Amino acid sequence: MNSQLRAIGPRQVQDLLDTFPPSQRAHARLALARSSEFANMEAWNALILAMRPLLDAGGRLYLPGSGSLADNLAYTAQKGAYASLPGGAARLPTTETVTPGAVVVLDAVVLHKLQRDPAFAQTLRDSRCVLLEARGMTSGINLFNSASPEVIARRTTAIMERARALAAERKTSFEEGVDLALEQESRAALQAHAPELAQQLRVVDAATHPALSNADLARQLNGDAGMTAQELEGVLEPFPPEHRALARELLAQQAEIYSPRRLAAELEQQHTTLMAQAPGMGVPPERVYFYIPQTGKSYGMLAMAHREATGTPVERYINGPAELKARNLDKDNLLIVFDDVAGSGQSLEDSTEDVMRTNFHGKIIVSPMVSTKQAKELFTNLSKRNTDIHYQPNKMSMALKESVFHQSLTQPNQDKVNELIGDKGYASNALSLTLPYMAPDNNSSFFGWFLAPFFLANKNQLASKAKPYNFSWLAQRSSP
Repeated sequence: MNSQLRAIGPRQVQDLLDTFPPSQRAHARLALARSSEFANMEAWNALILAMRPLLDAGGRLYLPGSGSLADNLAYTAQKGAYASLPGGAARLPTTETVTPGAVVVLDAVVLHKLQRDPAFAQTLRDSRCVLLEARGMTSGINLFNSASPEVIARRTTAIMERARALAAERKTSFEEGVDLALEQESRAALQAHAPELAQQLRVVDAATHPALSNADLARQLNGDAGMTAQELEGVLEPFPPEHRALARELLAQQAEIYSPRRLAAELEQQHTTLMAQAPGMGVPPERVYFYIPQTGKSYGMLAMAHREATGTPVERYINGPAELKARNLDKDNLLIVFDDVAGSGQSLEDSTEDVMRTNFHGKIIVSPMVSTKQAKELFTNLSKRNTDIHYQPNKMSMALKESVFHQSLTQPNQDKVNELIGDKGYASNALSLTLPYMAPDNNSSFFGWFLAPFFLANKNQLASKAKPYNFSWLAQRSSP
């Protein structure tokens, strides 16, 4: 399971640094360390802690939509991701308009609004909001724009070169030059559109003094997701030996484990495949849009990951039916709807029906990263009724009863697996799947309750929506 995370190890960090000339490696190491502080999801804790006093004093987190960092902080908060932090809570107080004392996270979405909308800049000034900037999240190496060591090396090179030039220009240290390079884009936008906002800006470092060893850099690039062999033994220990063996086989054959890096890499590949189809539909690239059906859901996380992985401009994302209707796109446009997991497919079908109730008459591709057979069959029937709707999942993940693994078992062993997994989850899919921010309710209670938290940000049990495991069958087995 750990191998699916696509983690970068200390040896790979050294190999990455060895691509630089010896005279540049110290600077490359420092540039990598300073620019990748927000390369894992646990680093978002620093933003939550920075905004907590502001929220406690009556502030509200501004949610601009379009898969913004703020929207995803609110989404992961409601999943319980920060409940273990000092002052942690299940939800953050939020606002969809900039109100007095609002907390505004300065990311790519907010910078885009600032550059395109003078009234928005005026509102930020008048509200005396606090602007929070996660250093490195926008211009550095973040959790979704670092899909491979090669990409990380290219980004490190670019940051190092900018830092050297800025350090020479300002006659300052290289380390200060790195910080200047990471802030360059946002400072330029503020200077051009609202220079006085610089007084309202607070920079948040995930690590004030990041460690520089290969092991420390690897951990910073990966986060804390994963489990040890000893932890797996601890999970399986209460079960009878024959069930343990089946559990290992189940996890080996059925588990789907996503890290931010894997999520970004597969979204990038998915994007390339879908964009290649647009011309055949009579749609040029500039008429392809990406639809976010609802706020407060994982659609926003997919939009953020997709934007960071592919470099898609902010204006290509459409927030919900009202904005789609306001855009008034004609039939020569393509709308792509990304999702993470289509278990039953019902929520995606509902979102597609919402699109059809607007004035959009173009083509639609519904493209979850993972789909069950049940969801695919639902959309196959929908596509027959409306040939403008296409369903193209990136990957099929069989519900347990549909899987080769389950069908290859003898009936007694199928019965043991059914005992082991407990509740089969929504639509009886009994999946074994995690994403870095949550585990869907299509999981079995065995996987969702015991295994999934090891692969979630902050080891967050609450973000696994599986039902608590019922050990009553074990008690019945052991009773005389």
